[in-house]
Amino acid sequence: MGADGSSAPQAGRLAADGDPLREAGQRSATGALPPYDAVLFHLDGVVAGTAELQAQAWQQLLDPVLERHLGVAAAATPFDPVADYRRYFAGRTGRDGVTAFLADRGITLAAGRLGDQQDLETVTSLAERHSRLSSSAPSSNRVRAFPGTAALLDRLAAGGVPVGPP
Repeated sequence: MGADGSSAPQAGRLAADGDPLREAGQRSATGALPPYDAVLFHLDGVVAGTAELQAQAWQQLLDPVLERHLGVAAAATPFDPVADYRRYFAGRTGRDGVTAFLADRGITLAAGRLGDQQDLETVTSLAERHSRLSSSAPSSNRVRAFPGTAALLDRLAAGGVPVGPP
């Protein structure tokens, strides 16, 4: 939110050196956009490339589900970590992705509830297991920030914008 209470950027105000990221007399050229108190980023796909790690976890989780429900036919339609991740999971909640992916394969599961037993095969329990799988990936598979992310965060911090966990 802007210092004036608005949520829109204040366009057209430049520092004497033409830096659009600061108002004259407010922040150094390495600082952040002054009208904002804070900047929020979604981690997945914005600050860091997590798609590959997420897709691997979905594949590890969903291929056995396909085998249990489709038997030998599952070999013809396994989870594709590129195409299926993009089509069913990117930009969706885990539960919505599971529902859409399995429906496309002719499989319907009960929705379930948060906190379902881990061995229950519900949409919610599968989504929760995915969260555990992707967060427990070996450190060699850890997500790396996109190039420039650290520099952007440094620039925001230099401009007085809070960065990091509260």
